[in-house]
Amino acid sequence: MTIKIEQVCEQQTSKIEQNRGVITTVNQSKFVSRDPSDNKKYNDDELRYLVSCGPYHDLNLSYPQNLELKKKNKQCSFTTNWCNDFPYLEYSLKKDAVFCFCCRLFGSDPGSEKSQQAWISTGASSWSKMTGQNGKLVKHFKSTSHMTAENRSLNFSQKKTNIDLMLNAGRRVADQKREEVLKLNEKTVIT
Repeated sequence: MTIKIEQVCEQQTSKIEQNRGVITTVNQSKFVSRDPSDNKKYNDDELRYLVSCGPYHDLNLSYPQNLELKKKNKQCSFTTNWCNDFPYLEYSLKKDAVFCFCCRLFGSDPGSEKSQQAWISTGASSWSKMTGQNGKLVKHFKSTSHMTAENRSLNFSQKKTNIDLMLNAGRRVADQKREEVLKLNEKTVIT
């Protein structure tokens, strides 16, 4: 086993030495944007990445203000405190609007017929109407469509209940082998 590891290490070391000083450009289109306004249909790997990162919070110190609302002494911009109260809330600086993380990623499946596009694709930015007992934030995060999307998100993030993994026997076997290797590595480190 140690001979194989040494061979792999030698191969990697020689590859690094051969490519030292070589700068390669990476195609930006391969990256997954976390900004909620860049919403698209994601594949499973992209979804796994986004779910593992969690909601996108661009925590600036100041946000663009709606001058009309400011003149009326009303809430005129996004505030980061909302993210504390509503952890699935995402803010997009590009659109100056908020989105719902769960609904954006999992809100277009069955059970989400009453979901609002503002939380999925267009963004909500009626800042003066966001808070309060009847505010848009409270209404959305208590809605059936949000609860359904949140459940889908939680199910997706738990490997054991993800239907794709259950149906894909090859992936299940690969996961089992990876867990065995991790246990073996753990034993090796301990001894």
